[in-house]
Amino acid sequence: MPARLHPYLFLTPGRLDRIRQGLDASGSGHDPTVQKWVDKMRRRAREIILPKPILTPDWIAAGEGATAPVMLYTARAAVSRITILGLLWHIDKDGGEADRNGSGLEAQEWLARACRELLAIASFPDWQKPSLPPEVFLSVAEMCAAAAIGLDWLWQHLNVDERRRVQDAIVRNALQPALEQYTIGRATNRGWTTEPYNWNIVCNTGMVLGALMVRDRDPALAEEVMTTALRSVQTGFAGYWNDGGWPEGPGYWSYATRYAAKLLDALRGLDIDDRDLSCRDGLERSGEFVLHCLGPTGMTFNFADSEPRVSLMAMSWLGERFGRDTDSWIASHNPNGSRLALQLLWRAGPGAPPESGRTPRDAAFASIHGAFFRSAWNDPDALWVGFKGGDARWHHPQLDAGTFVLDAHGLRWAVDLGPSLYANPGYFIRETRSRYYRASTQGHNTLRIGPHQQNDEAVAPLLASWCKDHDDLAGAIVDLSTAYNLPAGELLRGVFLLERRQVLIQDDFRNPPGAEVVWSMHTPATVTIDPERPGVAVLSQERTNEAAP
Repeated sequence: MPARLHPYLFLTPGRLDRIRQGLDASGSGHDPTVQKWVDKMRRRAREIILPKPILTPDWIAAGEGATAPVMLYTARAAVSRITILGLLWHIDKDGGEADRNGSGLEAQEWLARACRELLAIASFPDWQKPSLPPEVFLSVAEMCAAAAIGLDWLWQHLNVDERRRVQDAIVRNALQPALEQYTIGRATNRGWTTEPYNWNIVCNTGMVLGALMVRDRDPALAEEVMTTALRSVQTGFAGYWNDGGWPEGPGYWSYATRYAAKLLDALRGLDIDDRDLSCRDGLERSGEFVLHCLGPTGMTFNFADSEPRVSLMAMSWLGERFGRDTDSWIASHNPNGSRLALQLLWRAGPGAPPESGRTPRDAAFASIHGAFFRSAWNDPDALWVGFKGGDARWHHPQLDAGTFVLDAHGLRWAVDLGPSLYANPGYFIRETRSRYYRASTQGHNTLRIGPHQQNDEAVAPLLASWCKDHDDLAGAIVDLSTAYNLPAGELLRGVFLLERRQVLIQDDFRNPPGAEVVWSMHTPATVTIDPERPGVAVLSQERTNEAAP
């Protein structure tokens, strides 16, 4: 393959021209969102340059709540710093931007600090915490991605020795350990190299980006890593079901997809065959999953260790790559500060919002055994409900079959509490995970039968759904029976949106359960039992809704 001039990872001349046109207030291509995002990046760059030290292996991510070094947080900081500073250099190198003192902040500052950060991570003896087993590879992958992007974007401003130091680090700290992991994975059929979850895509992408940056010095190694990684990542992309859903929840959809975007964008930019990865219907349609998973409050249905608000930077790439205006619109309204550089590069334009009558208000996803229903699009006060059965065997499971979340009047009334602390002992061990309230059955908006947790290997399938966009009825039914070790069909839960005005949650037992049944809903609202109407609870935040069991 003929040599190409750097940069060629993501930062193409066409994209850079698009950004500069967006910044030209007097031109026809002026884009206020681009100006806003670049201004935000400049503020973050100044925060990096002025008070923050260069990254070291002992760096503590105080902003993440860490009290000790965590290499994964260091790697993510490296990706953020190098991409923000590096992109700003390419944007501003032909003219500076006034700093807060009015003396002019030269783009050379962005360049100098980006180079220092890149060379700092290249000097680390390894990219993984020594106390962790070698298969815990996420920090290696993200650090390799940071080094690869930095080397590509800053290539012209590094001397031969500096380039070689970064390449040596990529080979030593990432590519050679990865080949060992691929060998182990083939022998055991276990671990990130063989399983369809977020780690597979993140780790393989990091290795491909690293391999692309050492092709000139070790073509045989680069080819071996790329061939092996692209074969392995086929498994990860199988996590995108044909309906676009991602069973690990919106948080890990975000993580996997922003790395899937990096992988496919890098391959496409270099005319390298992506083995039909970009042709998968599930990947292209995953923006639909995110669209419906977002409530009117801007928060997601945050099942499976997800937070209510997640990075949606990958929606920029989906919008650009597949011409999906709604994906671009979502990305435009959800900028991610630490990852804004790539989100800006992938921004194809403002996009177009979903519209009632054109975009279905309801959607069911067999991938998560769940569904979403809403009263209207583009109404912050709309009624919206997300609901799922689920497969407890997936990664990041919680014992939450039957759970739901609900938005109305601009507020979230039924909440998912999200993940517990990952550092909690036994949190990622199936047998002990449910002792933490947030991962337990009682920690969700579902049923508790007697003292027992739901079955941690159960599948609660979606049996039926009504998603025809009719005004009178929308809904879905899941079979919760196996979650409670009951025969199939013994316990069904249905969630229905009636006349786009009311939510009905209905539980049907074929036979009496023989134990106490507790119906749960977690809410930030103040709950008052109405003495005049037995069985009715009044929920109040800024407005009042009613819930009846």
